[in-house]
Amino acid sequence: MADDTQRDRGAEASAKTSSLMKKQLIMNDRDKPVSLSDVQVFIDQQKKANTKRATNRDVKNIQRWLAVNKFELRPLFLVEPELLDEYLSQLYISIRKADGGEYEPGSLDQLRASLERHLLDNKYQTKFKRQDFP
Repeated sequence: MADDTQRDRGAEASAKTSSLMKKQLIMNDRDKPVSLSDVQVFIDQQKKANTKRATNRDVKNIQRWLAVNKFELRPLFLVEPELLDEYLSQLYISIRKADGGEYEPGSLDQLRASLERHLLDNKYQTKFKRQDFP
């Protein structure tokens, strides 16, 4: 008798699971199709506005420094990795605040993070490792 009760409970649980799966399939059939561009738009909307502004500001500052000091006018993501590495090494050593003082390490970390975001967003040809940056 205990075996019959156990079988009945198992069958009942199986029926509930099957019913739930059917409901999920029906719900999934009603979902609208999502393209890759829809996914990218969603991701872009989720990025914080301040992060976008900081990234744009930092990239403009880096590109301005490259134009003045290295006569490099190409967008950062078009500069070869070896050359960009050389440029950035010089930038990190020479960059100063408007009053001539040195930046705090946290400020340089933000600059590095902005650069990394920009390059990755533009499908730069090289992947980054933490030790690639100062």
